[in-house]
Amino acid sequence: TGCESARQQVTATVTAAALDASIAIVTPTNPANTGNNTVSVNITNNSASAPVTSINLSYSDGTITTTQNFTGLNIAAGATQLLTFTAPYVAAGNFSFFAQINTVNGSIDASQANDVTPTINYCVGLSGTYTINSANPTAGSNFNNLTDVAIALNCGVAGPVTFNMQSSFTEQVTIAAINGVSAVNTITFNGNGNS
Repeated sequence: TGCESARQQVTATVTAAALDASIAIVTPTNPANTGNNTVSVNITNNSASAPVTSINLSYSDGTITTTQNFTGLNIAAGATQLLTFTAPYVAAGNFSFFAQINTVNGSIDASQANDVTPTINYCVGLSGTYTINSANPTAGSNFNNLTDVAIALNCGVAGPVTFNMQSSFTEQVTIAAINGVSAVNTITFNGNGNS
């Protein structure tokens, strides 16, 4: 009168979509500034479908590490979003640093190979007035010779620059294209009667 059937146990496993985000530094750029430098990174969601809704990031110069949580995000799969740290990096001179992803949506992501940027070496561009005086060493606002000036200019300028020559020189130097030069960020060599 009734039918009987054998019951089979069924087990289902539900796996959450694997999250993978990657990071790339956008700012600062070379030449950097003495003082505050805005730190911005691009975050790319490399997952197949899950959105990135929060991410914990840090940047470090190897000594000081700054960490920040970014919440309320909606970075869709395959999309990239620019994120800017609220705390700038304060540079006193040339520096190196990297940025990294600590967690994505509260967890370590699926591929940690793309969670840390390469370390980037930054140099602070010249800005202000300098002397070129062979009687003093290259330090602070003085350059001992034109070769040292050319080396410093390889980093670029971060503002208008004036060099006041206080010695005569017989050097011959080649100065390559200089980053940061513009109608405002000019470079002036005042011979002051020296050659």
